[in-house]
Amino acid sequence: MRRVLRLSGEVVLLILLSSISVSAKEQSPPLILKHADQLETNLDEKNMITNLFGKVWFLHGDLSLKSQQAVWYRSAGQVVLIGQVELEDSTRTLNAERVVYYQKTEKAVATGNVRLLERKDKVLITGQKGEYDREKKYAKFTESPKLVIKPQLADSSLTVTAKKMEYYKDQELGIASDSVTIQKNRLEAKCAKATWFNRKDLIVLSGLPFARQENDEISGDSMLLHLSGNRLERIEVLGRAKATQRLYDSLTSRFNESFLTSQKVIFRLEQEKVKEVRAINQATSLYIPSFKDTLELTKNETSGDTIQIFIDSSQVKRVLVKGGAQGRYFFIPEERKNDRLAVEDTVFYQAGSIDYDVEKDLIGLKGESSLRLGNLSLSSAAIQYDVRDEILTAAGELQEVKGDTQLVGTPVLNDGKEDIVGQRMVYNLSTRQGKIETGQTKFEKGFYSGRSFYKIEDREFLASQGEFTTCDRNDPHYHFSSSKMKLITEDKVIAQPVVLYIGDVPIAGLPFYVFPIKPGRHSGFLTFDIGRLTGVDRFVRNLGYYWAISEYMDLETALDIYEEQGIVLKGIYRYAVRHLLSGQIGGSYKRESRWDRFTYTQSKNYRWDLNFNHSQELSPTTKLAGSGTFLSDNNYYRDFNLNAVERRNRVLRSQLNLSKRWSQAGANIALEQNFDLDRDSKTLSLPSFSYNRSKTPFFPASIKEGSSENRWYNSIYFNFISNWKNFVKISGDTAGVDSTKRHLTADHSGSISFNPKLFGFLNLSQTMGFRESWYYVFKTNVSQKAGVLVENPARAGSVNFSLRTSTNLYGTFPLSAFGLKGFRHTFTPAVSFAWQPKFDRHQELRRFTGVGPASSKSQVMSFSAGNVVLVKAQKDKKLELFNLVSSSSYNFLAPTRKLGLLQTSFRSKAVPNLDLQFNSTHDFYDPSGTDLNLFNPRLIEFAITTNFNWQQKTSRRPDTLAAETDYIEAREGLRFNLSHRYSENKSLGIIAKNHWVNLGGELWATGNWKVNYTARYDIIAGEMAEQVFEIYRDLHCWEGRLTWVPSGFREGFYFRINIKALPEIKFEKGGAGLGTPFY
Repeated sequence: MRRVLRLSGEVVLLILLSSISVSAKEQSPPLILKHADQLETNLDEKNMITNLFGKVWFLHGDLSLKSQQAVWYRSAGQVVLIGQVELEDSTRTLNAERVVYYQKTEKAVATGNVRLLERKDKVLITGQKGEYDREKKYAKFTESPKLVIKPQLADSSLTVTAKKMEYYKDQELGIASDSVTIQKNRLEAKCAKATWFNRKDLIVLSGLPFARQENDEISGDSMLLHLSGNRLERIEVLGRAKATQRLYDSLTSRFNESFLTSQKVIFRLEQEKVKEVRAINQATSLYIPSFKDTLELTKNETSGDTIQIFIDSSQVKRVLVKGGAQGRYFFIPEERKNDRLAVEDTVFYQAGSIDYDVEKDLIGLKGESSLRLGNLSLSSAAIQYDVRDEILTAAGELQEVKGDTQLVGTPVLNDGKEDIVGQRMVYNLSTRQGKIETGQTKFEKGFYSGRSFYKIEDREFLASQGEFTTCDRNDPHYHFSSSKMKLITEDKVIAQPVVLYIGDVPIAGLPFYVFPIKPGRHSGFLTFDIGRLTGVDRFVRNLGYYWAISEYMDLETALDIYEEQGIVLKGIYRYAVRHLLSGQIGGSYKRESRWDRFTYTQSKNYRWDLNFNHSQELSPTTKLAGSGTFLSDNNYYRDFNLNAVERRNRVLRSQLNLSKRWSQAGANIALEQNFDLDRDSKTLSLPSFSYNRSKTPFFPASIKEGSSENRWYNSIYFNFISNWKNFVKISGDTAGVDSTKRHLTADHSGSISFNPKLFGFLNLSQTMGFRESWYYVFKTNVSQKAGVLVENPARAGSVNFSLRTSTNLYGTFPLSAFGLKGFRHTFTPAVSFAWQPKFDRHQELRRFTGVGPASSKSQVMSFSAGNVVLVKAQKDKKLELFNLVSSSSYNFLAPTRKLGLLQTSFRSKAVPNLDLQFNSTHDFYDPSGTDLNLFNPRLIEFAITTNFNWQQKTSRRPDTLAAETDYIEAREGLRFNLSHRYSENKSLGIIAKNHWVNLGGELWATGNWKVNYTARYDIIAGEMAEQVFEIYRDLHCWEGRLTWVPSGFREGFYFRINIKALPEIKFEKGGAGLGTPFY
């Protein structure tokens, strides 16, 4: 039976005294009940339980425990406090609806509106459940915990909420985990875990932290919040840091947007507002300002090692990028803003540092800066871009270089093809106009400079006090000076007036001049020649203009002015469309007039020439081609053409043909005319037709799985050729009577061959051929005189058979000496036999037309022997020592001289740089043709030819004068060639000899001096047939040459000095016209 003792307030003091006496015996501080309005207790000493009611108050050391009700388990050392519970010591206060307090461990477990205030640390923790361990000085709260730092500041305090909250008193460390939210004024941060270091005024957020303050958002792998005086003064975001700002612009009803990414971002705050953002390591920034119209949209993207963003009143004021800075600026040009489908342009820029002033819309680049828009690029020490006005400004900077102040990093503007250099440049991207101070540019190996350059159009510049030169020296050897210049890129430079300076000395002047700078073919004046040939009056030739009409055609017109013979007009029109057609039409015209001194009458004569050629691809297998030359008289070329080949050509040929190709056949139809100037005869083929079927197997080999299977019948081939012609020849005689010859012919031929290889080494070829000819001869004075069949068709035909066999025999001869492995001899014997029966039908037509088969019967055997000797070196290098071939024949039906001539040829290139050839012809019979001598044939013709070519390569550079130019290529030290030929011919009973030596050499005496010499000496005549001396001097941007011909048609000298890039600017002197194309 349990005994219960009830006491009123009067007995409380007795109980307290007993408690004191009991607890005096214990080691830990006693738990003292200071007051209760009423208590109930049982008297079971082993399990004493006391219920306390009304203003319950305990003391445990310096800890005060108060509540409205309590249950005291005295044996267990545990008190359960209920209702308005308050635990308080010198530094903290714990309030709750219910608290279980453990006396021995000094641990309190609180539930129901739990509130822990750390007065010294100025921290308040609240929640629905909490634990506090006084011994470990550790608190843990769950069920909607909340931590408030400096709660006395009310709204400006920092608040942390989470699902779990821990606090370590000694370390002054708080840990919030699971759905953590931090509030500080307008700042809200969320993460998986937050750690508060009270002593350091630091909060560390981890687990995908995310923070927002008004229009700013930041995120990263971790985040550090630095506090000072209850104010947030710095935020550090580490790992995949990202910051975003979206500010509403009431004027445009749109947002200004800024994006920043980096590995580390630091936010500096003043009055808890962001004033500066610093991104470190792989930083990238994107700024998109607001505009009323989306067609005015611009974007600026920047990256670098470090990006600093300065902010005022929540607005980005400045962006500073350092370390490998580069960026892109996107905008829509002014001329495209009315286009609803306008495509934006992109400006790419990079520099050592980039400074973007947002308020002034200025982008400044410093340190090896460069900028690119389309094919336009700009590089300079410093570049500034006005975003609002789209104006670029670039300039160099002053630096101390070896004690001198120099302007370095001057701007260079490139339009994709040429550079323009100046000290300062201003360029408007919208209007594409600009100004360059003290500028210089280069077009087609020409340098243009001026005091000021103005870009007025996309391809046009104006220059004041301009200079032009092709010399790349800082102090050019020559230049053209002009007060006004207009440059049209890839076209021309127009200057007025123009003065030519050599060095600083003015030489000549012109009212204006046009300098062509168009790459490739372009319009311009032709280079003319002045000279005089031996026996010919003085002349100025090729004085004219070249007009590049388009990329498909051009026109060249010129005058030849002769002192005695007057003026010759010349012209040539050319056209070409790749893979379609090409051709040209050219000619010349000469008007002659002479007065008869006796009759006082004037005679006029018009002389001319006309030539053309045309080629056109009608399809991949069909082609149309034609050419022709026409003259006014037979001597026109002899009088006015100095081209040696054309002067010697006395037959003018004109033709037009259409050809068609198939896989193994082809056909051609043509119209042709040949005019013999010396014989005054004309030959026409109107038309001619030919068909050719190439060698084709009767039974092609079958192909299976990529490989062919050859049978014996796959070696049977056939071919066929057919030629048709309508022939007309008209010849005049001294009496003025024309002789006409006209006939139609059709000539067909074909063969069937069988080419097996027997026993794997013997090549056997068997051929059966035929020829069929058809004739029709018209009745003319020539055919009647010849007495042939006329105006009646006729035919003639023949067949022939042949057999040929050959093989290769090899022999090797080992040799282990002189670095050789041995010799290999290849012997190739061949024997053939040809037979044709007699066909003598219509042989008179064959002789009259020149078409048809041979009439006589023939049986001829031919034989040959080829020898090739190779030598093999130790490193498997092969060298052909010589090649020797001999051939002859035997005619079974010949009445005499059945054995044919023995032809022998020998060639060797075994000696480096030396080519040795020998050819001979022997006759096995004596001159009468009766005595046969097989073993001692008679030599009737032979020729020995030797060619020696040698050159010595050198690493010699040009002299200092031209060491830094690109005008010259690598130069050879010495070139030398010597050729010799000796031949004899005894076939006509007399010995005809030919013996000459050719000599040539080229020597670069220095890097810029070259000497050339060529000569031909006739040993039999004992005289020099021709020799030419030439001395050449490279003069950097100029060049000079002196040519001397001691004798012959071109006897005389020629001196010329000219600008390399402008050969028409020259000085020349000569008495023999050696500067002409004839030379």
